[in-house]
Amino acid sequence: MRLIVFFGLMSLPLSAQPGLRYLNLGTAGSPCCVTTDSAGNVYTVNTWNPDPVQASTEIVLTKTDSKNNLIYTFTFDSAGNPVGVAVDSQQNVFLAGTLGQTSPESEAEGFVSKVNSSGTSVLFTRLLGGTTPGTGTSLNAVATDTAGNVYVAGSTTSEDYPVSANAFQSTGPVIQNYGVPAYVVLTELSADGSRILYSTFLGGSGTNCSGGSACIGAAARSIANSLAVVPDGSIVVAGQTSAANFPVSSTTVQTSCDCLYPSQTGFVASFSATGGLRWSTYLGGGDPLPNRRRRPGRDCTGRFGGNRGHLEQLFVPGHRECLPADNASRVDSLCFEV
Repeated sequence: MRLIVFFGLMSLPLSAQPGLRYLNLGTAGSPCCVTTDSAGNVYTVNTWNPDPVQASTEIVLTKTDSKNNLIYTFTFDSAGNPVGVAVDSQQNVFLAGTLGQTSPESEAEGFVSKVNSSGTSVLFTRLLGGTTPGTGTSLNAVATDTAGNVYVAGSTTSEDYPVSANAFQSTGPVIQNYGVPAYVVLTELSADGSRILYSTFLGGSGTNCSGGSACIGAAARSIANSLAVVPDGSIVVAGQTSAANFPVSSTTVQTSCDCLYPSQTGFVASFSATGGLRWSTYLGGGDPLPNRRRRPGRDCTGRFGGNRGHLEQLFVPGHRECLPADNASRVDSLCFEV
């Protein structure tokens, strides 16, 4: 098993160490994300601003082989900030993130870009968002399936974010108590980016607030930070929510949360290959997790990471899913078989 650690701007020892691979991404810019393919190649994404006066941004995609030999470095202009990277079976690379204000109506939109396998051109860039004034969309995670279709997840405050006819939840966030809730969005695009194959909201607008006038403008926020495609075609999404009426299953790990504004609680949701919600659960908020075939986090091939209620990294090894322990237990993660 190989462990890949992606550092920002810092000093690292350059002396040769058995099994240690060191990739110098330069002294300027910000590291975004890293992933690998089935051949052991490593893909890293870095962003930097070559001209601070123009406030321009360039995305730098670097690919190295399993022996740390450079295969390519591809740089292209972008007004967006990538936060996720994925590779399909043909070694095409997908980037997902958020663009700044793209129109007078929208504050931000999500974007998906596909780079060809040789690292020489951008095959497409697709924007995803709504047109509701004063709202915005961010995409925080990206994944692919065996057909090369691409999945993205994030959050939106726009009630007209594009959803498909078979969406699990077709109604978007609306103003409540002078505040606009944020809902999770999950979207599947065709391999060429031209078609939305599936898209849905996931969220609730209810929040618990006991601050009197301080609650004016209080709105529940649900954000997806990570997603994974399971070999059977189902999709697992993880993130955080402050919605007391977030759609959760009646027979799952945790069916309720205190959701006292502005605190947030973790959630995990699983969708079938056809888009139906298989199950959804809260995770966190002080409620103890039941004893269900618990295993220490070290037995998992992946884990969640993040602060209280923030589920930021998700790996789904076969039929096992690695979930965080309750924060009070100080255990990094638990493994559940579902």
